[in-house]
Amino acid sequence: MSTKDTDSEISSTILEGLRFWLNPCHEPAELPVDTQPLYHAHEDIGWGNFLEGFPHIDWQSRQEKYYSDIGSQRSGALWNAGLIQELWKIVKALWDDRNEVMHQTTNITKEADKKECDRTIKQLYKRLENKAGTNDRHMFSCTLNELLIKPLPYKKGMDDPGTNYLVALEG
Repeated sequence: MSTKDTDSEISSTILEGLRFWLNPCHEPAELPVDTQPLYHAHEDIGWGNFLEGFPHIDWQSRQEKYYSDIGSQRSGALWNAGLIQELWKIVKALWDDRNEVMHQTTNITKEADKKECDRTIKQLYKRLENKAGTNDRHMFSCTLNELLIKPLPYKKGMDDPGTNYLVALEG
């Protein structure tokens, strides 16, 4: 929402609504007066509908007013379309993750990426294992087999950029 110059009151209200949807015991923070009617209007149709890409039409009108107030030429309709597109991306990612967990399947692209990553690690590990200087021995604290069973984000350093084995071994 920040890249579309979304009104901060709209952003905070939407986030509070989604927090409440995820955890009904969550007490919403004090909502901005101007967006309280929008929050309650969305309660009526459900925040789940918002997340699925069906925001209440009044969000668009409120964002249009904000653009007008700041002298922007942007439109609330395009903002709304962008918001829906981003919401669909989020829901798709959640659905893909859910399917992966439920059906213990992996995306074909992820599997190919994993194989390529493993192949590169094997080559580099075997080539550099005995050549590592004292300062780089920590990169070989895991055996090759221990390293290969680690999840792909770990091997690529997504969990901790300091452990990107591909970059560190090549470097």
